[in-house]
Amino acid sequence: MRQAKSTATTATFYALVDSIIPNTPQLASKLGQIHSVGATDMDTHAYLIYQLDHFLNIHVGFSLFEVPLSEPTAELLNAAAGQVIETGSNVEPLHHYLYVKNAPFTMLSRTDRLRSVTLMERLQVDLSRLPVPFQHNGGLVQFMMDTLNRLIYFGYYSEWAGYGATRLYSPDWRKLEFFPVSWLQAGYPGPAYGYRAYRGHLLKYPRKGEEEHVR
Repeated sequence: MRQAKSTATTATFYALVDSIIPNTPQLASKLGQIHSVGATDMDTHAYLIYQLDHFLNIHVGFSLFEVPLSEPTAELLNAAAGQVIETGSNVEPLHHYLYVKNAPFTMLSRTDRLRSVTLMERLQVDLSRLPVPFQHNGGLVQFMMDTLNRLIYFGYYSEWAGYGATRLYSPDWRKLEFFPVSWLQAGYPGPAYGYRAYRGHLLKYPRKGEEEHVR
């Protein structure tokens, strides 16, 4: 059974993907309406939460534990955002009307959200104030920032949104319900059987007693 995420966690990842792949209505007139779609339209934040809770493991001592990481990762993003706000280092005004309780990351502009992520990438944050398992663990902080960036793009350009109502099911139970917009953006024709592709020469193995060798 899937556990519902807190409002703060969901809002934080919603704000993050909106900053990485925002809506771009200005491209609609130039490239077509499909190119104005952003990550929030594709529910990429839900993909991010699912991946963090089901497919990332961490080492504790000599053991490998499956620990849901979406909650502490959201707290990590909010810790960095809190530092930006406390020090007054935001370059754009705070959006108080977007604020979600316990999620100061949502109050930052897109520019300042990315600046707070950069602070963590450079470890310019107080590591003692970070949530477990990131507390005093700069290597894990940097790894997570890189992972978030990769997962957002993968979730956006993969078939995730096309699974529709089945996207949060286990992989064996998902069903592609419609053609993802991101596939149209990239010009990907979708999966198909029977594509002709050169895969190299077939090897001819010598029979027993033959002197020919396969090189």
